[in-house]
Amino acid sequence: MNQQELASALAKRYGISTEFCSRYIADNRLAHAPTVDVNSFLGGLGETQRLYLDYALSTNQRGESVRRQFDVGPRAPHQRVLDIGCGQGGAIRAFSAAGRDAIGIEIDPTLAEYARLNLGPQGDRIKCLDVLTCNLDELGTFDLILCSDVIEHVGDPDAMVAIAARLLRPGGTFVLQVPNKDSIHQVIADGHFRIAGLTLLSRQEGRELKRQLQGWDDPYEHMGEHLPSAHYVARMRSSGLEVSLEPGASDPSRALSTFGEACGKIDYLLAHGSLSWFTRRELSRAFSDYGQRFLAAYGAASILGDMTDFAHHFVEPTWTFKARKPALG
Repeated sequence: MNQQELASALAKRYGISTEFCSRYIADNRLAHAPTVDVNSFLGGLGETQRLYLDYALSTNQRGESVRRQFDVGPRAPHQRVLDIGCGQGGAIRAFSAAGRDAIGIEIDPTLAEYARLNLGPQGDRIKCLDVLTCNLDELGTFDLILCSDVIEHVGDPDAMVAIAARLLRPGGTFVLQVPNKDSIHQVIADGHFRIAGLTLLSRQEGRELKRQLQGWDDPYEHMGEHLPSAHYVARMRSSGLEVSLEPGASDPSRALSTFGEACGKIDYLLAHGSLSWFTRRELSRAFSDYGQRFLAAYGAASILGDMTDFAHHFVEPTWTFKARKPALG
């Protein structure tokens, strides 16, 4: 299977164009030698390589899922849609195909180019700009604003929430999806770099841990702080929005055994010869504090016979907030 055949096979699997797959393979230097089939190719990727490939190439599948999930309800269909941090443009493609006026904003020029390639003739729907520094008023207002797995990359998340609230039409909805820093699933392997304990550290500490383990740190320039859910709720309410948290579907029954696995991973990292004394100390402190909170919450939930609050704080990998701007009158 040559590179063109590989790209065609990936396109069929992920529901995206062969041209998109070819460019992704070339840009990331993934086709070093001919491969037998697509499964062999995928199986030969490193964990982080596979994570990034799955995320990039599944953009259209994820985008359609988002459209089906949120373009519903008494105020749907949402005629004007904005996706902040649209990545490879899957959501914009899905909403546009459904007849909506959808616009995507992406700060990364490379991702914006992928999104334009994905949208083809409608590529002008993608705007490459910085939400925090550009005047977005010329874009108008929107019935639905999406922000999925983006705000943790933003230097000033509070300002971004305020901007989203300003761009919402009265009666409009802001959907914010953000990783749960205390989820045992994030703690055992974060969603960006697959490093245990990373989400428990400050931005600078996390960057040092990543640099010392993986030897490169450029992508972490774009990371911000991992904040608790109460912070996001407070900021949306202070911006005049009515906030609700979508119910999660994670099963807390294996949380204790997963915590045990996380302990093993952290112990391994602490014994890793490439970590500085300071990094080992900060990681040890952070995980010790986390472990105390985790076990105390698990014990209290077990006594009460209700794991709902425990699951929200320590199991759900991602929080989904729906914030509505009150209608006029």
